[in-house]
Amino acid sequence: MVLTLDDIDKNPELISTTDYFEGILINFRPLLLTDEKKLAHFLENLGSQTRKFSTRNGYDLNEARDLCFAINRYD
Repeated sequence: MVLTLDDIDKNPELISTTDYFEGILINFRPLLLTDEKKLAHFLENLGSQTRKFSTRNGYDLNEARDLCFAINRYD
């Protein structure tokens, strides 16, 4: 079976994985368009040291929307 991007879009759990970090279960999956608020919260809370290594245009909801849109459009 060949896994296509359309398959992943319809069923992100196909490539989702789980792991434990310090006893906490973590679920890794592709970003979805509906993740923009969660991603914005993450970006807004990046520290200044981390931002020094970033090439982002911003760290807000607009940037999160742009990223989620681009990921879901081009990947």
